[in-house]
Amino acid sequence: MYFLVIRCRDAVRRGTLPHRFRKWVTSEVLPAIRKTGSYIRKKNTASLGQDIICPCCEKPANIVGVKYYHREKSEIVALCNNSQCPSLPFKVDLSFCHYLQVEDENRNVCDTRQLINGMTSIQKLKLVNALASR
Repeated sequence: MYFLVIRCRDAVRRGTLPHRFRKWVTSEVLPAIRKTGSYIRKKNTASLGQDIICPCCEKPANIVGVKYYHREKSEIVALCNNSQCPSLPFKVDLSFCHYLQVEDENRNVCDTRQLINGMTSIQKLKLVNALASR
């Protein structure tokens, strides 16, 4: 696939998708593979979209590292700069499965899959049509 995209006509025209792909592969991916034997995409920790709050002083802390376990779960290691807090980093677990869960009136959390499995075929069809019309 790389060979086809790198050798296509659009790969030499600036601004096209094949050109940007070729530049990315030749400037970032291949040098990383030559250097380390593999390519690991750098994750931007600033894109987490929320501040990590220190449990001791309730002030924002600096993110030291992030471990991505799988798509729904990450572990963030942070360190607080406040002199009153311990100098040891602390861990925060983030779970991104909120889109798979629904809370009912009684504050019971139920899985969206369970809700969909409990629906009739007509209800499922109405749900799909409602989502498609958005």
